[in-house]
Amino acid sequence: MILGIFRHRHHLAAGAFAIALAVGPSGTRAQQLDYDAIAKRPGYTVTKTIEDGREVVRIRKETVLIVIDSKGMMGIDRADAVLCFWELYVKLKVGADYCFPDSERELKEDSADAVERFKDFIVANSLTPVTRDSLDAYVERQRAELASRGPKTATGQPHCTKLDFFEYFQTAGRDKRRADVAKILAVPRPPVMNPCL
Repeated sequence: MILGIFRHRHHLAAGAFAIALAVGPSGTRAQQLDYDAIAKRPGYTVTKTIEDGREVVRIRKETVLIVIDSKGMMGIDRADAVLCFWELYVKLKVGADYCFPDSERELKEDSADAVERFKDFIVANSLTPVTRDSLDAYVERQRAELASRGPKTATGQPHCTKLDFFEYFQTAGRDKRRADVAKILAVPRPPVMNPCL
């Protein structure tokens, strides 16, 4: 699976964007989550305990456990951490568009399709509302960042000299690329960042 391929070569840090997706837009705090409403959602369990004098809330669904206490929120997925793979596929899409402006059509189509499928999943499964507009804006910020720091080359020359990031996706072929995404998104659950690659 992709995780093993990229575990040691590509680390994707859990940033403020991932935290915002986990708990909602505009800086929504974990304490503002409606635990009773979450507990009524199909397949969710919410438990509250007192540990070392502080309240600890655990939200579970499928392979995901989210722990919330006075120190913050941490989500772990025993299967595939959707937000981690979301960042990976955004990097793939933006990078493929930049590095292969005139080639790798299927790779670019598949990465664009994957990003759209991740958007649908994140919007549908986040604990608090997340808009497609915010996800679109994130993709565009990544595109602008790559364009601003990407290598400058002469006309007709490849835009990128180090292309090992794409190697797995290129050699996997279309069926495998699509199957990988389908497997990651097969089970509805809260999108979380950990464990990341």
